[in-house]
Formats: sequence, structure tokens, C-alpha cells
Amino acid sequence: MFGQSFLSNPILREAMFFGVISGAVGTAFTLASILIRFDRWVWLRLFDLNGISMFSCCLIASVVVVRQTGRTSAAVIASVIAGVIGCLIYTGAQWAAPYALFDHLVHYPFLHEDFSNSGIPTIKAYLVSEKGYWGVVGTTVGMLQYALPFCVLLASVLGLIGSSLGSWSRLNPVSEQ
Repeated sequence: MFGQSFLSNPILREAMFFGVISGAVGTAFTLASILIRFDRWVWLRLFDLNGISMFSCCLIASVVVVRQTGRTSAAVIASVIAGVIGCLIYTGAQWAAPYALFDHLVHYPFLHEDFSNSGIPTIKAYLVSEKGYWGVVGTTVGMLQYALPFCVLLASVLGLIGSSLGSWSRLNPVSEQ
């Protein structure tokens, strides 16, 4: 797997590609939820769609890899790598975006609630305070210890499913007319 060059290794190539797409979807969700005022119900539905679309990238990566290699293990590895890359990019965006977009942060539902309950006069003062720092770290980086193992488990399952779908489509090609 690692003896080949990066571009000729379908596992790494596809895992990186779909992992970056997955992370970009999460980053777009983070930016939208900071810059656009969503109702809490809408935000939660978008959060669900964000997770579905991010993990769909893991499934697609596994289908593509099993079609290229014919190996279930390669598909699962690609899915897991894509999931981990996407999870790390998404977590990085959730951590960096509040500090980069101070003035728009009032739109971010859960962080805004923490800020409102803190009694600190401005969002900037809140974020640079110890309470604000731990609020951001606790909701993003602190969740990584729970999100990453879940991500690996879900990506493994999706890799197996994608491997089955990819293998089935390799064995049963669509007849051209």
C-alpha cells in the first residue's frame, strides 16, 4: 500500500480526495452556521445533513477503491482514512472559524448560548477569556476524543458496505445497448 507513489496508489489517492471533500463540506456547514442566522431546528437538520454528506464521502471512496483494486480491505482502509481526514479538517474549521469571524459569531447557536449565559459584554472579550476559550475547545477539539473513534467505526462499516456495492457492480456490469 505505501510502497507505490502517491498518485498511483488508489487507496491513498481516493481517501485523500474524498476526505478533503468531506472536510470541505463540514467547513462549509461551519461557515454557514456562523454567517447565517438559522432557527435552532433548521440548524439541527442541517447538522444531520452535514454528517450524512460527510460520511457519504467515505462510502463513495470505498466503492471507488474496491472497483479499482477488487479488495475489501483496501476499500475499508480508504473509507477510514477519508473519514479521519474529513473529521480532522472539520474539527479544525470549527476551532478556527469562531476566532476568524468574531463579529458574526452571534449566529452560531450553541456558542452564542454560552456567550449569552457568561455575562461577558462582547463576543470578542468572551472568546479571549478563559471561559470562552474552553467553550470553543470543549465544543470542538474536546469532542474529537469522542468523534474520532465514532468516525473510524462508522467509516469502517461504510467501507464494508461500499466494498459490497462496488464488488457487486464490478461483477454485474450494466449492459450497454
